[in-house]
Amino acid sequence: MILDLQRNDLHLIPNDLFVIISQKDYIDFDLLISENKSNSSVLKEYKNFLLKNELIFEINDKKEGECFTEMSTEFSSPFTITNVIIDLSSKYKLENFISLKNSFDLLGVCALQIRIFNFDFDFENLFNFLDLIEEDSRINDLQFIIKYDDNITINKYLKQLLEKYNRITTISLYGTKKKFKDPRILSFSKTIINESSCGVIFNNISHINTEVVFESMSCNSCLHKKIGIDTEGNIKNCPSMQQDFGNINITSLEEAISHPDYKKYWKLSKDNIEICKDCEFRYICTDCRAYTERTHINNEGLDISKPLKCGYDPYSGEWSEWSTNPLKQKAIQYYGI
Repeated sequence: MILDLQRNDLHLIPNDLFVIISQKDYIDFDLLISENKSNSSVLKEYKNFLLKNELIFEINDKKEGECFTEMSTEFSSPFTITNVIIDLSSKYKLENFISLKNSFDLLGVCALQIRIFNFDFDFENLFNFLDLIEEDSRINDLQFIIKYDDNITINKYLKQLLEKYNRITTISLYGTKKKFKDPRILSFSKTIINESSCGVIFNNISHINTEVVFESMSCNSCLHKKIGIDTEGNIKNCPSMQQDFGNINITSLEEAISHPDYKKYWKLSKDNIEICKDCEFRYICTDCRAYTERTHINNEGLDISKPLKCGYDPYSGEWSEWSTNPLKQKAIQYYGI
């Protein structure tokens, strides 16, 4: 695969073309064609494809090419934590929200996702929390994932959320086919139950931008600089994972991430995960350490198995339904999903 990071686009290519473009900085197609006359038509097709999509450009000599420096793929962020997921419930009190807001400011959080599976919490506490974020915060990407319920006056809350809080980028409603005029509201017929619904790898992968790709090349694309807080207020790498590092009632986020185990998966990139390391989608795909196939542990004791809820086989290039795969049934039974 070739990732065009300027256009946020991708091009699937044959293995033969990959070999050609990965071996040299400069490709002499005239020389390749003269040395491989039986494949001249294919080589010409490759060249035309690359030029048409502006993935290469022609130069007169190598000195001209030396004017273009190699792109750095190094990823860095000045913030300690960039993303937080909160699974909202009645366990969250106003003082918890105030404490979390203060921690967000200290850690540099710029993206927040709030997931709502049940409507048993005090909406006033939530709105007070959002008022704090709206007034003064680094957060520029505020998302909601909501389990839709016709018995709840959800439309009232949707209107209030969208009219009052400009930092909201998307509200995803699961379990409804209703269409909404506001482009920020996305509806999905698929139902979510709780945090166990997380971790599914879909075949419409489209997370293509420089930041995502470079972070994925050196870090874990799901857990690096992330915090998850489950419905009980437990602080975790992800709300779906078993290990917690304290509870928001007695532990600050800063204290939780100082635990020696908190960052153990941060540098586990897809290049080090079995099967994923051979997948062409690995730098634009999320990872899941909460639900894996449970087949491989590395020397450091880290689970490096393929995500359980992925149905893609990079060796055949085919997608299938992960939940019916007979090789995954033992792990599915283990997680109780």
